[in-house]
Formats: sequence, structure tokens, C-alpha cells
Amino acid sequence: MTVAVVLPTFVGVISGGAYTVSKSTYTTNGTAADVQAAVNAARTGSTIVIPSGSYTWSTGVTISKNLTITGSGSWSGGSGAPLVGGTQITNKISANGPDLISCRVSNGGPPLMIIENLAVLDGGTDTNGNNIRFSGSGTPLLCSCYLHASGGVNRCVLWALNGGVAWNNTCYSDDGNPEIFGFEIPTDNPGRLWQSPSTIGAADATGTSNTYIEDNTFNNVISQSFDFADNSRVVLRFNTFNNSGGGSHGQDTSANGCRHWEIYNNTFIFSTSGKTLAGKPYPLNINWWALLRGGTGVVFNNVLPKITSMEWGRKNAIALGDFNINQIPNAVPCQTVYPSARQIGQTWIGSGGYSYRTPGTAQVDGTGYGTDPVYFWGNTGTGATSIGYPNQSDLAFPNHSCGHGMDVTNFIVSGRDYIVGKAKDGYRPYTYPHPLRSQLTRTPTPESTPTPVAKTSETPHYPPGPRY
Repeated sequence: MTVAVVLPTFVGVISGGAYTVSKSTYTTNGTAADVQAAVNAARTGSTIVIPSGSYTWSTGVTISKNLTITGSGSWSGGSGAPLVGGTQITNKISANGPDLISCRVSNGGPPLMIIENLAVLDGGTDTNGNNIRFSGSGTPLLCSCYLHASGGVNRCVLWALNGGVAWNNTCYSDDGNPEIFGFEIPTDNPGRLWQSPSTIGAADATGTSNTYIEDNTFNNVISQSFDFADNSRVVLRFNTFNNSGGGSHGQDTSANGCRHWEIYNNTFIFSTSGKTLAGKPYPLNINWWALLRGGTGVVFNNVLPKITSMEWGRKNAIALGDFNINQIPNAVPCQTVYPSARQIGQTWIGSGGYSYRTPGTAQVDGTGYGTDPVYFWGNTGTGATSIGYPNQSDLAFPNHSCGHGMDVTNFIVSGRDYIVGKAKDGYRPYTYPHPLRSQLTRTPTPESTPTPVAKTSETPHYPPGPRY
């Protein structure tokens, strides 16, 4: 069978199972080579279709223009049960190979970079890579994908930029491996680095300065379902964390540390009986719902049950850490005086801010720093008030190479660096659902029935107090 193809400069015929073209839609045969060929041929704004079926990719696909990559099927929430139908891609890239789908996102739009309706499965080979990677400086959209990572693939998604929206995705780990990452978000975006003004809440006037992770489900991603890394500005809202926790980096094991984060209207679930689909018994050894180690933010209106496993003996559902006082860090000397570099409760205000300096060393991070406590309020559940530090017996975690004997309780102090039970004055969340979700005007009819995701609310819960 032959298919007529109309291109801007000539009329030709494509046969032999290669991609076909209709206007700006490129329908592939599902192989990595054919998808890459269609990507290379397509103009910005085109749609690349991967049909329903099961495919195994041993090579990655690289995308350097804003396209829509769409499959057939929709997996919104769910328990991680075996998939039926739809577009399923198994990641069989060899060890130390590239990411399966690597997207270099461009500014501007429309068109935007969009990935939707794909199931990307861990093929078991130790790739040390990611199922999907976004980099660049734009605002990508990730919708209705099923992302599986269980040790062969290290991350469901590496979101290496500030900006964009991910919603109605499921990230699933079937072996409860604590080193599996759901969404890791570091960035080197020019103009959106640590030493630039806050864009928290409604201060993100255009909705493009922060990364919005909303209405997703994370299953058995024990301690890394989210990981806020270098310079990241993240809004984590209306998600379901099924036996899954996460955390952030300070300027210790991360060169810059996270900038700010908003965690609200999420539901965390802790199972005490039964087994995972892989046969591992609950409860899993979850250490915290969030380990927060740098910058500032708000945590409110979440459902936080008590965690009774806590593999490393930690005592708080929300742990506040400061590793750069007790281990040799990446970017700064061992800290000995308050405030430590970019610790919890610190922000950047520019003119009028203080100059960060460690006694006995040259100036490290320049001027413009200021204080901005983390606020916790309106959280419910048996673990809602479990906010504090790692166990004092574990202050050396992960090691004690500095040798100064510094105590985290002298650096992160309630009422100064974090405040419980009070809304942040003047704070108002950015619009929910994110307006960019309306960009998806072409979504194939689902081939599997999505499982509803329980949420705390279908509308945003605004905190009490002033609004802009």
C-alpha cells in the first residue's frame, strides 16, 4: 500500500512502513528510528503520532524543536496495575546510554513542547538514565503518561528547567527502591537562578517561571517521588502520593540548592497491610513525606498520615535538614555560623540584602540575601504536626566529615526559620488548574479506562489572610 504525501516543496510517496504525513501530523510505525526520522523532518508545531502497540526501544529519541509527541491511550492516576492497550514503549537502552526521550525546549509559543498519552516502561537494563528529560528554557507540557521506573531507569522524568506543567501522569515503581526518582527538577535557566527575585505564588505573573506538578499519582516511589534541586522553583499541588515521599537539596550535595517550593492540597497515603504488585509487603520503609533542606516555601492543606516505618529512625513526617553544617559540601565550606548557606528560611532580595560570608573564608555567594521563613498551616492527618528535624542520633547523616559538631537545632529554629500554624502573609496560589493545560486541544480517545484519583478538593484552597 502506498500513501500520498504532500510536503511544502514537492509531492512524493512514502512506503515500506515509514512514517506518513497529513498536513502537520506525522504518523510513525512506532520504532525509535522512525520516530526520530519524523522528528527530524517535522517543522516546529507539528504532531508526531506513535500508534497503539507495544514497542521496545534500544536507542533514544532526541527532540530539539517544540513538537507534540502523542500516543494512544490515557493513564490518569490508577494503582499501577498492568496496562492494557494504548502506546507502550519499553526502555531497553544499554548501560550508561542516553535518555529515552530527550527534549530541548525552546522559549515562546505557541507552539509548546508537548508529550502526552504514552506509557514508558522500565526494561530492566541499568541505563542510569531517564525515561523523559526536558531541558532548555521553555514551558513543556506532560500529560496523561504512565512512567515506570524500577531500578533499570533511574528517573521517571528529569525536568531540568524552570517552567512547564505536568498533570494526570502516573509514576510507578514496582520494587520500592528508595533510589528511584519520580520527578527530579534541577535547572540552569538564565534569569531564573537562585540570585533572582522570588516567583512564589501569584508572583509568577505569567505562570511560566515555576514548574507545576499537579493532579499526578505516585505509586511506591519511596523517598524520591519529587526532588527539588539546583535553582528549582516548584509548585506541587493536588497530587496523590501512594506510599511515596520526596525531598529537596540545599547548597550542600547540590551546587546551588533549591530556590523555593509550594506543597499544597496533596494527599499522602501510608499503607500498613497488603502487598505491592511486585509482592513486597506493606508498610514500605518510608523515611518522610518530605525532607526539605534549602530555600523557602509553603506547605499547607495536605493530608499527612503518620509514618510508622521510617527505615532510618527519623521521627518527623516533614523533616527539615541542613547537611552543609556536618558534611563537606559541593559549593561552600563547612558551615559554622547562622545562617548557613541558602538554608531553610533564606531567600534573595537583591538591594538591601545581606552579604553571605563564612568566617575565615573568601566571600562565596555575594550579596542580596534575606530571611523568609517556611510556613506550615492547614495540614490534616495523624502526621500533620510531625514537623521538625531528623533524629538527633542521626545528625551525622549522611556523614560527619566537617568535624565541627554543629547541631541542626541551632540553625533551623521554629518561629524564626519556619512557622507552624500560620498562613504566609500576602500569599496567594497561582491559578489552578494551570491555564496552559488548555493548550492540549488534540487528545486521542483513551483506550483504557482511567482510575479516578482522590483529591482533597477540585478547586484551590486559598489560605486565610490578604490576597493580591
